[in-house]
Amino acid sequence: MVCRDEADLFRHLTERIGALPNIGEVETGPITRTVKRAGAYP
Repeated sequence: MVCRDEADLFRHLTERIGALPNIGEVETGPITRTVKRAGAYP
């Protein structure tokens, strides 16, 4: 999933995933990638 920022990720994990029955814990790991950069390519 793609989140705008850490607060958005936290909200999703606590309000949506955490609200599911039988969810005891969740482990996450960030995967970052630059999709588009501003400026000229050298």
